[in-house]
Amino acid sequence: MSRTGDCYNYATMEGFFHTLKVELVHQHRWATRNEARRDRFAYVEGFDKRARIHSALGYLTAELAEQKASKPCVHQGRGRSHEPFPERQDYVGG
Repeated sequence: MSRTGDCYNYATMEGFFHTLKVELVHQHRWATRNEARRDRFAYVEGFDKRARIHSALGYLTAELAEQKASKPCVHQGRGRSHEPFPERQDYVGG
């Protein structure tokens, strides 16, 4: 964990938890903790990783960014290039 003088920054996690609270927690009331855990898991695995685009990931979903990062580089000539990446079908942008 970060202490005074350490350079660790928790802004990414703070941003994630803020979004989680705004979009899920403040919108529901659960009868049990297990219901809350189930919905939190469904939100993170079902929506946040697979559907939401993230600007920090080049406007890709977390799932597509992980797939892109796991693909091996293909060497061509003097430089490197990556295999073609399947672009998002529903994203229209510049």
